[in-house]
Amino acid sequence: MTINNYTMIKRVINISIYLIFITITNLFADDTQNKTYIIYVKIPLMPEVSLQEIKTRIKIDENIFEYSYDVTSLNHLNLIKTTESEGLVKGSLIEGEYFPNYYESNSIRGDQKRTIKFKYSDSQIKDVVINPPYATDNLTHVTESMISESIDPIMLFFKLTNYQYIKNCDSIFFVFDGKRRYDIILSNKSTDSETLTCKLKQNKIGGYKKKQDKYIDNLTDLIFKKNNKNKFVFHSVEFKDDFFNIIIR
Repeated sequence: MTINNYTMIKRVINISIYLIFITITNLFADDTQNKTYIIYVKIPLMPEVSLQEIKTRIKIDENIFEYSYDVTSLNHLNLIKTTESEGLVKGSLIEGEYFPNYYESNSIRGDQKRTIKFKYSDSQIKDVVINPPYATDNLTHVTESMISESIDPIMLFFKLTNYQYIKNCDSIFFVFDGKRRYDIILSNKSTDSETLTCKLKQNKIGGYKKKQDKYIDNLTDLIFKKNNKNKFVFHSVEFKDDFFNIIIR
C-alpha cells in the first residue's frame, strides 16, 4: 500500500465529516430525519469488518437546516487509527439550495482533542477557529483566499451524496477542513440500467507536507443506484487499495 493511498484512507476515517453520507431528497418544513451508516473494512479473502458507526440527524424548519452527526468506533484495527467525533453544520435553505452559516467539529484521536469552527459570510468561509491549532511549519501554505472560496467537509459530502450536485460526474469541489485545502474532482462517469458510478480524485492545494505528491490517484468510487421511483440515490463510497478496501454505506 502506498503512502499516498494510506493518507487518503486515513483522511476518510479520521475527519468526521468524511463519514457523513446522507440522502436528503423529499425534505419538507419541520422535518427531521435520522440515519445510521456503517464503515466497513474489507481485506482480501476475509469477510467485511465493521469499523465505525455514523449516526446522523438533519432537521429542516422552514428555511433553516441543521445537520448533526456522531461517529463512534465498533471495532479497532491496528492498521487504521480512527477518530471519534461529533459536530454540526447550520444554514439556510433557499429555493432548494443549502447555504451553510456555521460549522463545528469536535474530535478525539488518541489523547488529542480538537475543536474546529467556521463562520460563513455570503457563502464564503470568513472566521476560522482551531483549538488547539495545528503545527504548520512543515506544511505548504494555505492562503485566506484559498479558504474563503471553499466549503467545509460536511457540505462536501452533503453534496456528494445528492445526485443533483454531481452533474453527471463532472464537478469540482473546493474544500478546507481546518488544516488542508484540497479539491475533490468527479470524472469518468459509468452507468448501467440500475447504477451510476463516478471516480473521485483529490488535488492537494495547501496544508500538506511539502514533499508529498500533488495528486492522489487511488481508486475511489462514488456509487448511486436507482430507487423504487427510478431515481438515482446515494448507495456507497468505496475506497480501493492494494491491501484493503473501505466501504461506507
